[in-house]
Amino acid sequence: MLSFFYLFCYYSAVIQLIDVHTCTIDRASELILSKIHSCKKTGVKVLKIIHGHHRGTAIKDFLPDLLLGSVKAFCPGEKFNMWEAEGRALIALCPALAKDHDYRFANPGVTVAVL
Repeated sequence: MLSFFYLFCYYSAVIQLIDVHTCTIDRASELILSKIHSCKKTGVKVLKIIHGHHRGTAIKDFLPDLLLGSVKAFCPGEKFNMWEAEGRALIALCPALAKDHDYRFANPGVTVAVL
């Protein structure tokens, strides 16, 4: 039980989640930029954006333009693994991500960003 609690505390201090899969593109953009700003202020290193796979493709398509210049690096979930350069780049910036649940599972419903 202690190890789960420690993992939860560590995860929440290093990685934050935002779920925008039910939002419009404009609302998702607003929420994501606000979350990036607040995470940077509080020392959070990684933001995992949950945009969904089927309905979230419009949000996923606009994310590169939104994130470019706002974060150090980002990677779509389907490339977040040890075999893709984008996935390895994120692990190099934040080794704790290697323990993330979505690492190695090619989850197209998320995008991971290192702040």
